[in-house]
Amino acid sequence: MILRRAVLGGGLLLPFLGRVARGQGAPLVFLGDRALPPYEFLEGGVARGANVDLAHAIGRLLGRPVEVRLLDWDEAQRRLLGGEGHALTMLGRSEQRDWRYDFSQPTMPALFGFFVRADQERQFVARNRFAGVRIAITRGGLAAELLAVSHPDAELVEVANLPQGIDLLRTGTVDALAGNAWAIRYLLVQRGITGVNELPPFARSSGNIAVREGDNALLAEIDRALSLLKASGEFDAILDRWSGNGAYLVPDWVVHAAIAGGTTAALALAGLGWQAMRLLREVQERERAEAALAASQERLALASAAAGLGVFDVDTRSRTGIVNREFRALYGLPPSERPLPQAEWLACIHPEDRTRLAAIAEETFRAGGDYSAEYRIVRPDNGAVRWIAARGSVVAARDGVPARIVGISQDITERRQEEERQMLLAREVDHRARNVLAVVQSVVRLTRSEDPKDFAAAVEGRVAALARAHSLLSRDRWTGAELQEVVREEFAAYRDAAAPELSGPALRLDAAAVQPLSMVVHELVTNAAKYGALSLPGGRVRMGWRLAPGEDGGRLLVEWEERGGPQVAGEPARRGFGSALIGATVRGQLGGRFETHWAPGGLRCTIDLPAQGTLAAQPCGLQEAALYGRRVLLVEDEPLVALSLQEMLQDAGCTVRGPASTLA
Repeated sequence: MILRRAVLGGGLLLPFLGRVARGQGAPLVFLGDRALPPYEFLEGGVARGANVDLAHAIGRLLGRPVEVRLLDWDEAQRRLLGGEGHALTMLGRSEQRDWRYDFSQPTMPALFGFFVRADQERQFVARNRFAGVRIAITRGGLAAELLAVSHPDAELVEVANLPQGIDLLRTGTVDALAGNAWAIRYLLVQRGITGVNELPPFARSSGNIAVREGDNALLAEIDRALSLLKASGEFDAILDRWSGNGAYLVPDWVVHAAIAGGTTAALALAGLGWQAMRLLREVQERERAEAALAASQERLALASAAAGLGVFDVDTRSRTGIVNREFRALYGLPPSERPLPQAEWLACIHPEDRTRLAAIAEETFRAGGDYSAEYRIVRPDNGAVRWIAARGSVVAARDGVPARIVGISQDITERRQEEERQMLLAREVDHRARNVLAVVQSVVRLTRSEDPKDFAAAVEGRVAALARAHSLLSRDRWTGAELQEVVREEFAAYRDAAAPELSGPALRLDAAAVQPLSMVVHELVTNAAKYGALSLPGGRVRMGWRLAPGEDGGRLLVEWEERGGPQVAGEPARRGFGSALIGATVRGQLGGRFETHWAPGGLRCTIDLPAQGTLAAQPCGLQEAALYGRRVLLVEDEPLVALSLQEMLQDAGCTVRGPASTLA
């Protein structure tokens, strides 16, 4: 019947049987263990057991009579390697055995465990070391190889077979028996032995039919036969046939536990009967799937941790979410494994964003679709304001109603601050450009000269100074410029003049002070090149700066001194546009003082400026965590810039007073 089903199923057996039929009549000899029930055992001198039935089924498919010889297990292995017989009925694989045998596909699963006397179980389990512990093992069995690695300090006592090991255990000759858990349990039940307890298995393996190394032709035929037996159902029928033969059936609670409980339940099945073997295979498949899922989840956890991504899975009915560790860290919440209620999450949202975000969430819960929002949070652990971007998708139930929202959250504070800087920069550039145009217009209108060439040179020089200041600001993204660099840029315009003597600490100018101060230095350098020290070959200019104490953040003192130029008779009778520009810029725009001394050796002047407003304090950009809840007085003479700053400060959580055009 089995052969007919296989042929009708696709004709796969026809060439197979044709090849093996030529060997019909030659017996196929299997060697096995005479005391390993219910796999294989001798009963009244007759070989019986699941492996014995499997060997005969293989022989039937191969068209060859089968002889099964059961011996002590080590003797069976020696005889096969010595050339007697064709195959071993069931041999577990190991690194040592792979050098001597070739193995078929798996046939029978096997668990290896310890069996101890009930009165010695607690002492045995409590051991950390096994030095001096006597453990009985079957001579030539896989347990010996496994224990040599896992318990190298134990004293292994070889026995010819498992029944002999059970007898030594009962008499106290050995402390434990290690071997195939199903076979030992079967023997204990068959012989009515009590007072012996089984410990959790220490290893798992699968039995395989083994042939001598290099006997590839026979192994291929055996593998094909095994595949056909499994496909036809006869393999499972053999297991079913032995499930009630001397072993007791598996209770329903064990079956349910195995299906739901994974490894622990599978271990509980060890030795409980042959119906459990198919169930164990299902459990093993489930374990493999669970292991793959666990590995995938571990990769996701590592990736989300590396990227700083918070993962959430929100139930639309209970309004609670399962979140990962990174999610709680983003929101400043304490670590916890419990679900996160929506109310607790909303409490972290910035008050000005909370209503909007709750409406987006409710609409997503109701209608489904993708979820996307950017909002601010106020971290409960430190009060810091952070920007969060959340993206997710709705998972619908079978009825199509949204059941869950699964997605990620990411901190985008730096990105938002960069966007704000870009916006502020664009507004600043626009503001500066209009100011530059106004200054250029004033320069053209106020520059005086009877000679058109002199007029053009004066205008060109002043516009070039504006352009140089603009380049410095643009290069540093309108955050300011180094004072020394501003000075060197203006002296560089007169390459033929002697290099100036510059001294002073490294100071960074505020963006608003760069253009006015560059114009002041330009006028001083131009005056020196035309009329002062730089107009003669030996002339020199010394320019230094230092910080001095004072109110409101101290003072910036700049000193200019010319030497080696034309003799100075005293203060000029008429002051030109350059002198007027310096005075108006220092006093009116920079809020400082400008003093000159017309010494015979050359001009000396002092520029006294407030450090606050002249020197850069912090990089451009709003620090929301520091500003939230503060009251700010906004002073800005440009209305559009004032409105923009007011909006940004309010977004940062400030209460804004103003804007006012002046401090007066």
